[in-house]
Amino acid sequence: MNDIAMTLMVHTENALIHSGETREVLKMWLSSVSGENEALKVGAVISLLDNSIKELTQAREYFTTHSTDGSGEDEK
Repeated sequence: MNDIAMTLMVHTENALIHSGETREVLKMWLSSVSGENEALKVGAVISLLDNSIKELTQAREYFTTHSTDGSGEDEK
């Protein structure tokens, strides 16, 4: 595995960890809000974050699949 691929994977993993932590904070905030309008705003942010988490997860899965099946850039 080359240095660029490894660096990208490390940053992807870090972003997933931070995104998960952020999601937990947003869920706590959502459970404490009383107004429907504010709850909708927090829910919208959670939805956007979930889309980012999904994309990062797909990137990790792609990396994992292609770094272990011999089709990585280094093995050509």
